[in-house]
Amino acid sequence: MNAFLAQLEPYLALALPWLMLLGLAAARVAGIMLALPQLVGSRVPPHVRGLVALALAASLVTIRPPTPQFVGGANLDFGFALGLGLEMLFGLAIGFVIHVGFATIRVAGELMGIEMGLSFGAVVDPLSNADTTPVSAIFGHLAVQMFLALGLDRSVIAALAYSVERQPLGTARLSGDTAVGLAALGDGMFMTGVRIALPVLGAVFVLKLAMALLTRVAPKLQIFTLAFSLSILVGLYVLRSAVPSLGAAVASSLGDTVATVRSVASGAAP
Repeated sequence: MNAFLAQLEPYLALALPWLMLLGLAAARVAGIMLALPQLVGSRVPPHVRGLVALALAASLVTIRPPTPQFVGGANLDFGFALGLGLEMLFGLAIGFVIHVGFATIRVAGELMGIEMGLSFGAVVDPLSNADTTPVSAIFGHLAVQMFLALGLDRSVIAALAYSVERQPLGTARLSGDTAVGLAALGDGMFMTGVRIALPVLGAVFVLKLAMALLTRVAPKLQIFTLAFSLSILVGLYVLRSAVPSLGAAVASSLGDTVATVRSVASGAAP
């Protein structure tokens, strides 16, 4: 047995740098894998997610050969463990951008649903396993479908490969400007969500303002007994009428998200 291991030792020394690169690539991929919509959710088998992550990591390894730090005397020391942590952090930063992009669309749907009075009929979203309004669930699924139909999932994978060219495996770093930019994405998420939901929000606001004026002029009408039904009907009508423009707004928001992903992947501030 010892003789057999002695024969394998030269081959193991040759393969070790590539195995270390594979581990670093897997750490970078892990953060993004948590954000891709077709792989999120309890319904996706864990071994499928693992195989996809391994395939992506193996493809990243082939982009650039091992650097001198991995060749000759490479070992699994503290520096390598630190590199794994930094690569994971870098991948999570890219995944965070994707999560914010999808959350923007869901925020728009949530605002519409609450304003229309659909928060009483909250349902469980199968993607997030959280209670949400029907409009938010519909917009969440719409965002996923458009993300895939526009090929933006492939753009994210291309950005991942681009990140290896700009920041080779084992050298990933997040600058202070990048961290500040990621923190500022939250403000942009709510602002964009409000802009997307503005047609429905404006129509329902005008309806409620008109009902309030009617109630002041003629208190005996008891118009607020119809407020719940009217808010839903007006909101659904405006939503149906605004579907083309809302679809374009969702596509534009997702495109901006992918552009931000590429910016973060290059090491620049989003």
